[in-house]
Amino acid sequence: MGGFYEAMKESLKVTHLNTPLLFCHGDGRPYTAMQVQRAFKEALKAAAITNFRSHDLRHCFASWNRQAGEDLDTQADLMGHKDTRMTRR
Repeated sequence: MGGFYEAMKESLKVTHLNTPLLFCHGDGRPYTAMQVQRAFKEALKAAAITNFRSHDLRHCFASWNRQAGEDLDTQADLMGHKDTRMTRR
């Protein structure tokens, strides 16, 4: 799998949390949708980034993974697609 996935997987080991969640409170509880949305908006403002949505990150992930040589089956799996037709789009 790609470098980002491995880095995040390794990061979870370092925090010693018993959770499959990538972003969570220190005790492993998930953030609410509102907390994630607020933090994302604050990060965009701090970075002076405009006209950007959280879904754009999904497109970046897909593009960069393909450019790095990830195969379509793995890419579809990572993105949660049932088959590669959506991934090809």
